Amino acid sequence: MAVEPRGYARLVPAQRGAQGTLNVTTVEAGQERALVRLYIGGEGERREIKRIELRELAANSQRRTSIRLAASVSRRGLLTVVAYRAGRCLARESVSIKPYIAPVWPRRSAAA
Repeated sequence: MAVEPRGYARLVPAQRGAQGTLNVTTVEAGQERALVRLYIGGEGERREIKRIELRELAANSQRRTSIRLAASVSRRGLLTVVAYRAGRCLARESVSIKPYIAPVWPRRSAAA
């Protein structure tokens, strides 16, 4: 998964059990809202899979706001992204990425 607008930054690989974090800032000082767009895919082909709107960001109007994104992919293929500012949860969103990741084949038993 990747985050934009100023290019793309890798947040977490599209694999079951994967976790990742990314630190970003707002574009302008005093910015009160931001839109995080999540994409899946490689360099040539990306597809937007989720938008997360962040509000009430302007804690200090003199500086750009720092935001920490934490992501995890469950065994069932559910991507969950949590956005934090100064340790406070701003948003928590989930989206299924199951169609984009390799299937999990059942383990063969020793008797088989």
